[in-house]
Amino acid sequence: MTAVINSMGSVVKSLESTLKAGNLQRMSETMDQLVNMEVEAEIMEVSVRLQQVTRHTVALKRNEKVDDQDELGRRSLSELKALG
Repeated sequence: MTAVINSMGSVVKSLESTLKAGNLQRMSETMDQLVNMEVEAEIMEVSVRLQQVTRHTVALKRNEKVDDQDELGRRSLSELKALG
């Protein structure tokens, strides 16, 4: 994210200089860079959120397995007691 912020700073400086020069072509290119950076930042944010969801889902699955094993152990113990 720091790289995006630094890059945005350089794009803003570039945009300032193109505004002063009145170069519409360069201004358009600079604005395109800014849009691309915004898209990249959004992709990074989605990626981070996806990783968080994945970690949470894995943790839930692990807990479900432990719960299933506990339930199986309780059932087996009850069955053995009933036999015994």
